Amino acid sequence: MATKVVMPQLGESVIEGTIATWLKQEGDKVAKYEPILEIETDKVTTEATAEVAGTLLKILVPAGQTVSVGTVLAYIGEPGEAVGDGAPVTSTTSSPGCTSHVRNISGSVRASV
Repeated sequence: MATKVVMPQLGESVIEGTIATWLKQEGDKVAKYEPILEIETDKVTTEATAEVAGTLLKILVPAGQTVSVGTVLAYIGEPGEAVGDGAPVTSTTSSPGCTSHVRNISGSVRASV
């Protein structure tokens, strides 16, 4: 079953983010914790990493689009696996499908889920 990649909560007051760049394209293999996209907010730019290994099956939100926290951005699964309406998908409650690494103005990095 495909795993949803959703827009992570990047801070208490952050309610949306903009997809800056997709680092992987549909059909690319991804390793667990490999960076797959960059997300921008009004305060930080973040690298989001895959929580599962597999293939990036479908990108739903293109670069440049701003979406709310919790929005499904993409699906990771096995090649040929169905995704979207009516397709079975899994998502863990403790993990939103990606982990972000926030780089603040000083250049230090902290991980957030």
